[in-house]
Order: sequence, then C-alpha cells, then structure tokens
Amino acid sequence: MRFFENLEHQYKMRRQYKKLRGIKLDVSQSEIDLYVKEQIVRGLYEHEEFYLLTRLLKPEDRVLELGACVGFLSAAAAKICGSSNVMCVEANPELISVIETNHSLNGVSPQLVSGIAALKDVEQSEFFVGERASGSSILEREGSRKILQKTVNVNRLIAEFEPSFLMMDIEGAEIDLLPALDLSDIRMLIVEFHPKLNGFDAITECINVLTEKGFALRVDQCQNKCMVLQRTTDPDHAMSSQLSHVLEEQGVLSQ
Repeated sequence: MRFFENLEHQYKMRRQYKKLRGIKLDVSQSEIDLYVKEQIVRGLYEHEEFYLLTRLLKPEDRVLELGACVGFLSAAAAKICGSSNVMCVEANPELISVIETNHSLNGVSPQLVSGIAALKDVEQSEFFVGERASGSSILEREGSRKILQKTVNVNRLIAEFEPSFLMMDIEGAEIDLLPALDLSDIRMLIVEFHPKLNGFDAITECINVLTEKGFALRVDQCQNKCMVLQRTTDPDHAMSSQLSHVLEEQGVLSQ
C-alpha cells in the first residue's frame, strides 16, 4: 500500500497543474521550490490563511495583500471580491511571473505591485531571497542571497486603493511596518507573525499597538501564527483582555 501511495505522490509531483481548494496553480515553474511544491501537492499550502480568508472576507471588501508569494491567496480573494477589488504586493521579483501565471490560470487579474512593503518609495534597498519561495525577507537568513529591490510606500497604496481588508505575510517585517500604517479605514487584519524572527515580546507589543488603534484580537478565529484583528466598531468582534495568554494558547510561543 505504501508503495502505491508513494507512486501516486510522485505522479502528482510531476504534474504541471495542481488545483488547491478550487485555485489552479502551475507547480512546474522553476521559481517554485520543492518545499512549496510539496505543500501545494499535499494540500497543506497556506491552509490556515485560506481558511481565514474565505471565512472572514466579504464580497464588498477591498483587499490589500502584502507578501503574495505564488498568488494563491490573491487569486482566491479575487474570486470572492472581483479582481478590481484586490491588490497584492510581492517583494521577490522572481515570483512576479509565477503570480501572473497563476492569476491567469484562474481567470483573475488583481493589481500586482513588485516591491518591498515599506514606509517610503525608494529605488533600491537590500532584500534577501530565501531558498524557499515563501522565505524571502528584508531580514537576512542562512542560505539567503542579497539583491537590490525597490520599496513601495504602503501608506501611499492604502490612500490610493482604499482597502478594507489587509492580509500580511512579510517574514518578520510586519513588526516595524504594522504600527506605522494608516489603518483607519481597515476593518480586518490577517497577519502571520514570525516569533522565531522577532520574538514573543515584539509580537505582543505590536498587537498591543493595534488594539490601541481600535482593533480587537479575534480569539475565536486565530490560527496558529495567523492572528486576526478586527476593528471594534465592526459587528461581532471579540476583545481579548489577556493578550499574552491568548497568544500562548494559539501556539505562537512554540513556533
């Protein structure tokens, strides 16, 4: 039985296309590393983020995604809200063609911005491309290689695009970026935090800043490292008065 399971898996790994939760992805592209490809083929890729997105996103939302990777979540968001209501930003220039291909396969065309999510528009800034497609960051890691890439002022994008829903997975850069963003018209945040890169105290402080800006931690929705914060004026919010306890319960400290 194990032999046939391995044979089936090898067959799936050789296929060019994989449909993951209704989203078609081209896994043959050389920019998609073996780890990410395995995650897609096994149906595990960004499953927590996808669950939250499809559960919490409303058709009338406008979505800004920081850290698009292979374009999976932005394609899903575009199917819910329409392409004109979705903008995604990806810092790794090598993934832009991957995202465009996957968007096209799904008949969607969200606005795609190539650049590092930051607070200023700068022509060149250091960026570190990781061995995994999902592991690139402004933070240097073992095995990463340095490139120069432009930065994109996220506050400018927010002012121009006027999103109501913000998704963020930018490999540790969220700690400094989030507190400095104008989130006054954002009703919902889905943020993947990275405790191994930033530490628990920095994450706690970041979320405390967001609660001071009028957001509540949705304890009932948080998934592992993916934290959901909702504006308190939004219906059905759930406020947490014991932030550290909640984060520990969600498994952040163990990651």
